[in-house]
Amino acid sequence: MGKNIPLDAPQLTWQGAMSPPPIAGKQIDLLLPVPHIWEATKLLLEGNSRMQEVVDAFRMRRPIDGVVFEEDGFRVTAHHNTHVGAPRPGQPWESFSYRFEADGQSIVYSGDIGRPEDVTPLIEQGCDMLLMECGHHSVEEVCEYGKRTLDRKSRMALLHHGRAVVAAPPGELRKGKAILGERAFYATEGMSLFL
Repeated sequence: MGKNIPLDAPQLTWQGAMSPPPIAGKQIDLLLPVPHIWEATKLLLEGNSRMQEVVDAFRMRRPIDGVVFEEDGFRVTAHHNTHVGAPRPGQPWESFSYRFEADGQSIVYSGDIGRPEDVTPLIEQGCDMLLMECGHHSVEEVCEYGKRTLDRKSRMALLHHGRAVVAAPPGELRKGKAILGERAFYATEGMSLFL
């Protein structure tokens, strides 16, 4: 993807614990809405002398609403959400959802959200797949939202499963399918998704 590679801190920390990623000579924008997360991650990485190159390659910045990355036909757009509430006046938002676009296709990732409508600005122009959390919301709530807002070809992958899904996965998925049909499914660890 060129010189810039977007990563998130948990991914970086896990990969770094295994072995340093191949980033020599690259400048990597690390989008974090809460800067102290990067400071703690840096302390963890700096404890391993092989990881100094990793720490030096990253430039932490806060995401803002709008395009946060664009290169070679791949675009990432961020939009704040209310997972941790609205900020005090003059303070930045601390939680974001993202839209990924390439080759005329798009995926929207809700992340943790305060309400399903938080992703509306990212799906208004349509999306092929919505990766929607159901850890803080019921399957019915997010699927009803999808029924009202997604076009008929869009699929919804349910992830970050809450207690109801963990307790009764088939029953909860049946509820989602009763609303969205086969367009609703569970995203599982290691799953590959094709648009």
